Amino acid sequence: KQVSYIEALRIAEEREARVKSNFVKYDLDKSGTVDMDELMVMLEDLGLLAKLRTNSKDFVRDMFVKYDVNGDGELSWEEYTGLYNAAIDDILGRRKKEPELKKHAKYDGNIQEARRRLAMERAAQKA
Repeated sequence: KQVSYIEALRIAEEREARVKSNFVKYDLDKSGTVDMDELMVMLEDLGLLAKLRTNSKDFVRDMFVKYDVNGDGELSWEEYTGLYNAAIDDILGRRKKEPELKKHAKYDGNIQEARRRLAMERAAQKA
């Protein structure tokens, strides 16, 4: 059965409202962000940790670092949506691999530092 654009939009909005409701519920300190502990409790309670194809602790740690854009150790709603979508992609077998980042992560194990170095290498190659 084909879904109309309006129906697809309604479904997407309902899904976002459910995800946002969970985010607010598990933001235990009401800071508008979730830290790693709050995130782990949320993902466990929602049953997502058990469904991940990737090692759950490694996945959550790596994705937390990746989506904590400002590096404050907490995920805002906007940052959290990226991690949530990555978790759903992993569960459904659609996770995007980042072989270049993993190759460059050898510098110090810090993905953000590896990204910075990769960007610098690419800029140097273009120059």
